[in-house]
Amino acid sequence: MQKYQKLNPIKLGLTAGIIGAILTFLTTLNGIYGKSKISEFMVSSMWGTLGYNVSWGGAFLGTALGFIYAFIIIWIAGTIYNKLL
Repeated sequence: MQKYQKLNPIKLGLTAGIIGAILTFLTTLNGIYGKSKISEFMVSSMWGTLGYNVSWGGAFLGTALGFIYAFIIIWIAGTIYNKLL
């Protein structure tokens, strides 16, 4: 039987959080400069209830929210994966 290596949920969460933050920031910038109405709608529908809008302030708020949500979701997934091994 093959042994599987355990994951480090913190490092996995940090990696996902950084990627989520960068993608949210870039999507917001795309909406600010009017390159795509779809990006503007997508980001505002995800974070709109938390005070987010497509602006520079919203870009930084969205970046923080993108990091937090991605970190939490992937940290939980990594922890569950390790428990199931």
